[in-house]
Amino acid sequence: MAIRTSSGYVPELALVADRPAEPAEPIVGHIMLSVSQLVTDLSSRVSILILSPLGVLPANQGRGIGVALTHAALAIADARPEPLVIVQGHPDYYPRFGFVRGRTIGVLPPENLGPIDKAWMVRRRPDASGELRGRVVYPQYFLDLDD
Repeated sequence: MAIRTSSGYVPELALVADRPAEPAEPIVGHIMLSVSQLVTDLSSRVSILILSPLGVLPANQGRGIGVALTHAALAIADARPEPLVIVQGHPDYYPRFGFVRGRTIGVLPPENLGPIDKAWMVRRRPDASGELRGRVVYPQYFLDLDD
């Protein structure tokens, strides 16, 4: 299995796991980071990253592909200037990568998501300030998916 960048809107933020030796089903997983915004308590905007989607073909799940993709995506995130990565995902899966419940550190979900809590998680870049708090605003293309 190899992990490489995929083509897309921001290519360096989209990764695929592939098996070039198996041309019938070469791509077995995908993960993407998107840029979003955090509106801080002082009403300033800070660019952050969203980790979504992460997918692995069902026949290939349980083999560490999702874990490898997540580690690779977070390595890219840690090398970028955005201080936070958010995810709306399974609360038993993402803490192993350093994600914590967003509300516990003052990073709130977009208002349109309603009262989600356990699935709303945040990971600070290792050298980021622990003082950054606010509400995430999803980019319009995320909101358009709800129409």
